[in-house]
Amino acid sequence: MHSFIPDTALAKSHGYEGLIYPLRSTAIVLSGALLFGLGTMSLWLVSAIMVLRDGRRRMASIAANALFPVVLGVAVLRGQEIQGARHLVWCFFFSICWNIFELWHSARPLHTPGVSTASAILLVIFIAVMPFESPVMYRVLRTRSNTMKTFMSENLQLPLQGSLGVARDVGYISYFTQDSICDLAGLVNGRMAASMNYDQRLEACARLRPSFAFVNADQAYAIAQVIDVSEWKVCGKYDFGNLRAPDRHFLLVSPKLVAATCKATGLTPSPASTSMIESGY
Repeated sequence: MHSFIPDTALAKSHGYEGLIYPLRSTAIVLSGALLFGLGTMSLWLVSAIMVLRDGRRRMASIAANALFPVVLGVAVLRGQEIQGARHLVWCFFFSICWNIFELWHSARPLHTPGVSTASAILLVIFIAVMPFESPVMYRVLRTRSNTMKTFMSENLQLPLQGSLGVARDVGYISYFTQDSICDLAGLVNGRMAASMNYDQRLEACARLRPSFAFVNADQAYAIAQVIDVSEWKVCGKYDFGNLRAPDRHFLLVSPKLVAATCKATGLTPSPASTSMIESGY
């Protein structure tokens, strides 16, 4: 990527002003991932305690289990955004694998009371939680699956062809329109955009005079401060499945794109007013 720190990491780094964010977001994403997050972390902690108690290759085991604390510490120093458990679970997986192999080759039998008790407690917790977690995760994945199907059926590439859009969540809208997107998150528009803060990116995107926007309520409010969307219309709404509530996004289009875009989505055009969007449409 021609640089030690890629654009995506640079864009999500807020320096010393954001020291508290990594700690808070780590707690949120691990809790939100349920067994994948907190469960994996619990398995790591229990296995690490077992290995360190065993005393075999202690320094090597300390190093192997230091991944998560080191990564979290660096994230805190950089004020780095952590937006998903995927940024952290690889640390747990590596350390867990190390610990399992160390316990396997340990001189201490694996069926000792301490090991057996800890293993049994974790197993009981996991089994007890799964019946409650499965329906929740099914709802999240079903919502995201339906959103994917919606995008696939609308064929937005035709009505928006050749237009410039603005978005913070660029994945869906960029892929299904194949258009240029001014990314408010600064992830895909180069090094200069990545080094800007959010307000600077917002101003830069406004100067490019975009023709459509893919935003949630908060982002729509921010865009309305720098772009005149009084004549724009809502031609699409999409729910991104989350643990607590769907993150609803709207497709806002300028007047010249309304007819073709709303025809493609099958949605009756509605005013892109801030009050309408904040009310949940």
